[in-house]
Amino acid sequence: MTALTGRRWAPHALVVVGIVLLAFSLRTAVAAVSPIVDAIDRGIGFPHAAVSIMGALPPLAFAAGGLLTPLIVRRLGLEAATVLAIAFMVVGHAARALSLSSPMLIVSTAVALLGAGFGNVLMPPLIKRWFPERIGLLTAVYSAVIAVSTGVSAALAVPVSDGLGWRASLGQWSIAAAVGLIPWVMVLAGRRRSAQPDEPHDAAEVEAEQPMAPSRGLWRSPTAIAVTLVFATSSVTVYTAFSWMPAILVERAGVDRLEAGSMLAVFSAVVAPLSILMPLLAPRMRNVAPLVFANAALLLIGSFGLLLSPANGTWAWIVVYGLGPALFPLALYLITARTRTHRGAVALSGFVQGCGYILAALGPILVGALHDATGSWFAPSIAMVVMALPAIPAGIILLGSRYVEDEIAR
Repeated sequence: MTALTGRRWAPHALVVVGIVLLAFSLRTAVAAVSPIVDAIDRGIGFPHAAVSIMGALPPLAFAAGGLLTPLIVRRLGLEAATVLAIAFMVVGHAARALSLSSPMLIVSTAVALLGAGFGNVLMPPLIKRWFPERIGLLTAVYSAVIAVSTGVSAALAVPVSDGLGWRASLGQWSIAAAVGLIPWVMVLAGRRRSAQPDEPHDAAEVEAEQPMAPSRGLWRSPTAIAVTLVFATSSVTVYTAFSWMPAILVERAGVDRLEAGSMLAVFSAVVAPLSILMPLLAPRMRNVAPLVFANAALLLIGSFGLLLSPANGTWAWIVVYGLGPALFPLALYLITARTRTHRGAVALSGFVQGCGYILAALGPILVGALHDATGSWFAPSIAMVVMALPAIPAGIILLGSRYVEDEIAR
């Protein structure tokens, strides 16, 4: 390998490491608190109202990240915005460990989650900018890392809390995020020392010197709407299931709370292999619409089964229903595949995730309101069937292989 070739590959290797470490930190703020709520309550007081607020924070913070990140990228650039996102996570996690009250814990959690929200939006354009020929592979890699880190943070929460205290259990993720800061600082430093940027530029990048239209222009793009519906269908399904599925299963399937919790765990875990496979399979297909339809069918079959026959074949319905949210990594792939430049990917990623997470936050609220209004979980179960439907018109729109920038320019 020549010295020039080595210099060209060095920043790319750093970016790969940075992507993996960033992905590892994107869900630690979500999964690390709930297993140790009792320990936190004994330490600083953590009432049920605070727990409820904490449960609503992730989709709201991620939605805010979706709306704000394109503005930050325009001001700072892609890599500097990534450094800022990780800094938010480092500070937020550290402040959580030092919290003296439940309001302070909630605010510091919001800071960490907002940083994660920035990171959610930045990941697809980072991959598109640095690895335009490896989008599917790297999307699969970071989807897998997110899944692993979610499980690791939940699994380590109680042992670390029991051994070192709840503050150490929360604070350890500040250290993990800080480690993830190192490669991005090195990439930024390398770019500023060089007269030329390190990342590759294809012809489309050279032609697109101006930022694409602001997010409000994306409403004119059918493809942007379709990708948003794919993302929202997955997100609203997952957040609603996390919030209410155990209660629904206890009443309608007749299982006890322990078994209902096990079913929720299976619902969460069963999608992992598909989450890795989906971004690898999508680039090899001429059109991804069949994948959208297939996942929508899984959601409809599973939710219909739980609606019409909740006590018979419950585990089978849970497994089928749990496979449907593989729409999530497919939507992340589409953000990069249906834009021409990394600037377009930034705008589309912010639009999709901002709108998608807002809808995800509304799902649990709607289901809870339906239960309060009717006194049973039957109407909420119908609502969970309806939540799968938006993926169908999205698949129809995606039958056309169009780029978002082209639709906006018309």
